[in-house]
Amino acid sequence: MANFPLPGAYGRSSQRGYFGSAMVDQISSLISARRHRSEYFRSNLFADPAWDILLDLARARLEGRHICISSLCIAAAVPPTTALRWINSLTAEGLLTKKKDPMDARRVFVTLTESAAASMEEYLVSDGSRRAEPAVRSTLLPNRSPSGERNAR
Repeated sequence: MANFPLPGAYGRSSQRGYFGSAMVDQISSLISARRHRSEYFRSNLFADPAWDILLDLARARLEGRHICISSLCIAAAVPPTTALRWINSLTAEGLLTKKKDPMDARRVFVTLTESAAASMEEYLVSDGSRRAEPAVRSTLLPNRSPSGERNAR
């Protein structure tokens, strides 16, 4: 089971997820870097709506926020019809779930499945340790050498 909290489980300022705000900052940095490229290249040149959707939902999960389909379409940085196709595709792949808003039947919330949350967490920990200084890497993942290789136990 992923260490990401369930959506709405924590307030926005509460302890969040496995590495708390550090992981939120890491996700925000990844999203920001993706948007920064569009200042230098055509934005559709690097379109990756599936990854943008997964990043946005991972950050929202850590922050305890609910994300509706319309907000997710904006986060995907592609036309809404394209984003909707990707949301449906990721749902069919078992990475996302949709749930109607109990207060407004017109709105649908989208969340990561537990397996998708676990995969995102594993990726973010791996990516963060790969970028970290060797001493930090060995702290985050003590069963790995500073070069990133697994140590035999």
